[in-house]
Amino acid sequence: MRVVPGREEECVINATGGYKAQISFAGLIGQVLKIPVYYLFEGFASVISLPEMPVFFDYKIWLKRFQLFRDLYQLGVISTKLLPERTDLSALKGA
Repeated sequence: MRVVPGREEECVINATGGYKAQISFAGLIGQVLKIPVYYLFEGFASVISLPEMPVFFDYKIWLKRFQLFRDLYQLGVISTKLLPERTDLSALKGA
């Protein structure tokens, strides 16, 4: 996707086609970047606009944990050993 400066309002994401995971990722990218996302389901007569999801991307948290995210990316795995000791993982228990 390429956004042309001054023409951001003309940008949309077409999430039609591809794997389900790709479609959901396109929707999430649209949500984070405030870009409308459209989808054409094979059983529908017209294009639908995907609604906003109850998801928020906090850039401050991302920047604060950038080193951790970079380490995880470089390792190719997720390891709780890299998390700070005070990180609350209780919400993950039982999942």
